[in-house]
Amino acid sequence: MADPIGVVKNARLYPEIIPFAEVNNIAAGSELAAPIGLITRIQQEVGEAKWLRMRDLRVTQTAGVQVRVRADSLSFVLDTPALQALASVVPTNMDYLATDFWEFTEVNTTAAPVVAQGVSFGLAILQASVADKIMANQGRPPEAFLTPEEIALAKKRSLFDAVAKGTLPSPLNFRLDRYYPSLGTREVHAITVPTVTPGIRTTVLKRIPRSNEVLVLVGIAADTDALAANATRLWISRDNSRNYNDLRTWAMNIAADIPCWLPALTDLTIEITTAAGAPLANYNVRLTIARIPISNWMRMQWGLITPASNPDLAEIVRGGIA
Repeated sequence: MADPIGVVKNARLYPEIIPFAEVNNIAAGSELAAPIGLITRIQQEVGEAKWLRMRDLRVTQTAGVQVRVRADSLSFVLDTPALQALASVVPTNMDYLATDFWEFTEVNTTAAPVVAQGVSFGLAILQASVADKIMANQGRPPEAFLTPEEIALAKKRSLFDAVAKGTLPSPLNFRLDRYYPSLGTREVHAITVPTVTPGIRTTVLKRIPRSNEVLVLVGIAADTDALAANATRLWISRDNSRNYNDLRTWAMNIAADIPCWLPALTDLTIEITTAAGAPLANYNVRLTIARIPISNWMRMQWGLITPASNPDLAEIVRGGIA
């Protein structure tokens, strides 16, 4: 599994929802030796104003195994038999916001080792707007968490009132619907890879956006690996980030897309590899990719145009105005 810190550091086309799928062995009566994800100082380690949301959890349902999540000051202990299974069409409906600290791990409370415990989830990476910061710091003086420029923007755009009324900040799914035009095409690529050769990367799909559009990976599914020891992986590369993330197919299922939102400006490539002792035949992978016309909102959000070129739009983006 790709290092979550590295993935979050490389995120820049906000918002992103990165898919993860991993498998672990857990010793008897123990917690994982290393957490699946741990970022102790989000602002310092991965970038100022980056916030995380953990979503869309699926697990191997194993009696006595728990997943544990800490998001800032909140902690949650979840028994895996009560969560959605890896093959569930709909993932567990969770949405944990972390602005400072995030940890995700698994614990085996039984007296026997647990082998091949699978988990998949999404990690949304956001760039906090002025409205987001106001909402998260209600009751504190603005000078404690906003810059002078942000305070001036909040007053000019009436952001304090909008947050107090509950009209801002807008939910993540609303932002995706609001700022990504619906005129684009959503492509489903259902691919049977004839042969996956051990130790060799096989390209499943490579797509290049047309001019003035962005590609967004919105769903990914694959056959469940026959053996966890095969360590069959899907590798996601986009733009200049090769191996941006990888997913273990043992923790995936062709019946259940892992939801994601991964934009790409120049190219999006999915590869497959395995550590199996023999080639794997007829491996099924399904990818859902949205082709979306690129807007000036996206260009401003991603730093492709300067605030000086469109000051009004810059204020909308920075303020988090719906």
